[in-house]
Amino acid sequence: MAQAFPAAVWHVVAEFLMEDDVGSVQCLNNEVARVLDDEKVWLRLLQLRTGLRTLTKSDLHDTPREALRQFLQHSIRWSRVPRKQGDVPGEGLPENRWMHRSAGNYVFGGKGSRMTFNDLWRVEIEEGQATYQRVEVDAGIAPPARSACGFVDIGTRIGAFLAVFGGRGGDDRYLGDMWVLEPVVKDHLPVWREVPRVDGPGREVHGDVAVEGPTPGERWMHSMTAFRSGFLMFGGAASGQVFDDLWLCDIHRGQAGSMSVSWGEIEVAGPKPCPRAGHAAASSEEYPLIISGGMLLPPAQMTVSDVWTLMAPTNGITHWVQVEIQSPLCARIGHSAGVMGDRLVVFGGRSPSPMGGGTTSGFSATVDVVNVKTGKNKSISTAGSCSSPLRTGHAMLPHASGFAFFGGMNKTGGGPQRESEDILLLHAF
Repeated sequence: MAQAFPAAVWHVVAEFLMEDDVGSVQCLNNEVARVLDDEKVWLRLLQLRTGLRTLTKSDLHDTPREALRQFLQHSIRWSRVPRKQGDVPGEGLPENRWMHRSAGNYVFGGKGSRMTFNDLWRVEIEEGQATYQRVEVDAGIAPPARSACGFVDIGTRIGAFLAVFGGRGGDDRYLGDMWVLEPVVKDHLPVWREVPRVDGPGREVHGDVAVEGPTPGERWMHSMTAFRSGFLMFGGAASGQVFDDLWLCDIHRGQAGSMSVSWGEIEVAGPKPCPRAGHAAASSEEYPLIISGGMLLPPAQMTVSDVWTLMAPTNGITHWVQVEIQSPLCARIGHSAGVMGDRLVVFGGRSPSPMGGGTTSGFSATVDVVNVKTGKNKSISTAGSCSSPLRTGHAMLPHASGFAFFGGMNKTGGGPQRESEDILLLHAF
């Protein structure tokens, strides 16, 4: 009977099976075993489990079946992408920095030993090599230099909008401005446009930009994640305050270059995360926002380790679900988080107070993986040429077999803290 089904049917059946079950089905007969041993089946399973739908065989260091086994066993390794000999920061390369922000392959702003930045870079990583391209923009206005701002890449039908909100300026002022970099138009440089603030409810038109408010208050160390035609913004801090508010910003481009921006605070039903700043945030196909850790109200500067998922808002109302984690996570601030399938991968960060194992002077060297549906979690041991790196305030970038981490403040053993100059690659398979 099994032989009566064509190979294409067995390929579809395999997508609904757990990996061990595929092996069991292969025992039905030699023909089914041959069909399900096809590398396309195992590559598709790897794509489904990791959520990396564009993954190809050329992205892997091993066979798709072995890569899936490594992923399921949390077998990760580190490698380092050094700068090329002769490369000089500031001359074709971004200067060393931390508290910058990433959105897709873009990196914006941050703070260095000499200055605070407002430059924009595109970083591509292929075959262990990094390519840095400074994004040239129209010579008009641009966002003032800042660190720890919100930064997001909003994909639309006509291209990507890059949006910036808030942060802390080079003079330590808390910022509450919003800027949008519009998609590149043929033969024209992209242009930064400032979105005017609206301090109360209602709609105001400034030139060709219509804004419906109120606009959220000044803040830094908040999170922004792309959602529909805009983004979700959560938390942050300013002037002794830490926030737990959740905002939805929609951005629409009209005819003749016009733009409409609407802000709305989202009502939360039921329990929600406590106010925090410096948390890590990510999103998945199922959850538009997942947050991890962060710092509570000063002056106590207590860090937390909880994980929350947000359900998609409906009619301006949503609810949070706290992930019941099976084993305690490392409490931290200034870390990063990314999603692979149902797993949240958390790396780096620090704590103003000692955090116990896996840290040096408050820096975290652990990689924690949390299944956001089941709460199962594991602190992963790492291998490779740069195991147990200590880094905080870095940016996370996409990479074919895992994640890449650019910049940040690092610490090696008892050595001094310094801005990082390289890129770390975390290979999940």
